[in-house]
Order: sequence, then C-alpha cells, then structure tokens
Amino acid sequence: MTTNNDDSFDKEDDKPKNNENFSPKTYEEYIQSLDKDEENKIKEIFELFDKNLDGGVDMKELKFILNSLDIYPNHDELSAMMSEADVANKGYINESDFKYIIAKQKIEYKEKLKKEARDAFVALGGDPELKGTINTSRIQEILRKEFELSEELETTLKKIAQNKEEISFDDFMKFFQ
Repeated sequence: MTTNNDDSFDKEDDKPKNNENFSPKTYEEYIQSLDKDEENKIKEIFELFDKNLDGGVDMKELKFILNSLDIYPNHDELSAMMSEADVANKGYINESDFKYIIAKQKIEYKEKLKKEARDAFVALGGDPELKGTINTSRIQEILRKEFELSEELETTLKKIAQNKEEISFDDFMKFFQ
C-alpha cells in the first residue's frame, strides 16, 4: 500500500474519499477514483471484449465497448480517448487504460450534471453560490407548466423535500440523480 499525504485520499485503501470536490488530474488519480465494484465491473466488461485474450483492445473494439455502456463518442472523440489513454502509443489500450477512460467519462458526466443542476437551481431563484434554498411550490409550478408534471416526478420531489417548503442545493441535486 502506498501512502499519499493528500487529504483527498483515504489512507486505508489509497482510494479517493467520497468527496464531491475531488477532481482528479492524473491518469492514476482517475483510476483511483473508482470503487472496487466499479473496477470489477470494468474488468469484466474489458475481458468480454478482449476476444483474442491479448490484454488489449483497439479503437474499433473500444467503440463497441463504449457503445455497450451507452457512451457514443464520435470518431474524433474516440481518437482523442484512445490517444489520451494509450500513453505508450501501443495502438491498443489495456485494462488499466480502459479504467482510466471510464473513470474520466464518469467524472466528466457528474461535473456536467452538477453544472446543469446549478444552472437550474439559480434559474429557480437559488443563490449562485449554492447557499440558501429554493421554494418547492415554485419547482412544482414550473414542472406542471413547462414539463407537464407527472405523478412520478411529484412523488420524487415530495420525497426529496420531505414536506419542507424550501430545499437546499444538495437536496435539489438529488432530483437529478
């Protein structure tokens, strides 16, 4: 076990702590952001698509894998992923490279989701610094008018709000998950 003096890591397993603000910067940090279950799933998926059992997948195989995970990069994005992950210019990516790609996609998706939630929170009258609350009645009103609020959405909102008149950004974020 290596020890990392950075407070964003859990000393017991050298994994990042469950920290919303953790922002990986290196190949290794992205891989370390995965929990054991995620790593195991990625390993299983990688092994399914490594048909010739050579420990690597090329760009065509990578596209097939990502599509099976509902990730649909265009050719340029796929090339960029391949180039970024295949730092040794092998012409293929190994399991570790694949973990990096998935971890990076996952984190980028979470960041995009948080930005969209932040924008919606502010549009509903919330503080741009994400402090304070927004009115649940206003959310219901907008959802009814703009999105034909379904019973399912209303039930979800009530669960999140727990019968409160106002909800914080953290509670509002649950609506997006």
